[in-house]
Amino acid sequence: MHINFLYSLGCPRWGEALERLKRILVENGITRTIVITRIQNSKDAEKFNAHGTPSILINGKDIDKSVRGKPCTYSCRFYMDNGRLSRIPPEDMIEDAIKEALKDEGRKSARRLFALTGGIATGKSTVASMFKQLGAYIIDADKLSHEALYKSAVVHKKIVDSFGNSVLNDKGIIDRKRLGEIVWHDDEKRQLLEYIIHPEVISLGEKIISEILKKNSDAIIIYDIPVLYEGNYQNRFKKTILVYADYKIQLKRLMQRNNLSEQGARLLISKQIPIAKKLELADYIIDNSGSLAQTKKQAEQVFDEISQLQE
Repeated sequence: MHINFLYSLGCPRWGEALERLKRILVENGITRTIVITRIQNSKDAEKFNAHGTPSILINGKDIDKSVRGKPCTYSCRFYMDNGRLSRIPPEDMIEDAIKEALKDEGRKSARRLFALTGGIATGKSTVASMFKQLGAYIIDADKLSHEALYKSAVVHKKIVDSFGNSVLNDKGIIDRKRLGEIVWHDDEKRQLLEYIIHPEVISLGEKIISEILKKNSDAIIIYDIPVLYEGNYQNRFKKTILVYADYKIQLKRLMQRNNLSEQGARLLISKQIPIAKKLELADYIIDNSGSLAQTKKQAEQVFDEISQLQE
């Protein structure tokens, strides 16, 4: 689903319109990135067949059917909301347009879409496997990132343009190790890399969600995403699940798993949002500090609870 949000500098309350759109998309389980475009003149508006701003286009169609076919403009537009003029699209108009687009794509919204995250070496992958055994569909964001890195020509070009040819190996393929060394000590470059890759990851994930829902419209889908809170993606999901481990246990596991010194492990952990902050943000917490049996019992309890949530 392609979503374009168009606005102009003189367009009042466009921020409120965008937040309304985001919330309704989340409620319908849509994780597609919204393309935000500022329109400065009628020529810009004509490119999108926009009829005033703010405008929301879904798959190239303005959600307000009453304006289609009329002359383009970039002036402020008004909507009818419960019989009154409004400067932002009404909720029922956005909701109807989303449902129409979903119907055209032959699928239902993924209202049972949950995020699974955790600190490094807390056991997130282990818990994901447990959820899979319980019947959940798992989408691995790390695997999608790897696919985006090596299979998307657009992502490849943007990375080379942003980081230079030094990230390429002798065959002209992006070397993850070289790229990692560049972003490791530079947070701005790391964020730039995430900005480049993430839209493609979202697109790949949306395709997988579509395929899952074609097979099972009642599917419970769990999106395994390490940088959930770092990227501020939590509002895309119905609920969030955090896999937690005591810091000392996390540190020991990381040192053993990655063959790191204590200093190196501490540095790696410090690159993420503190686990205490994630505990405050999570809807469900699975403490993986103990035995696998204890963790499995908690996973079963969480799975039972999310299975009973109303859509």
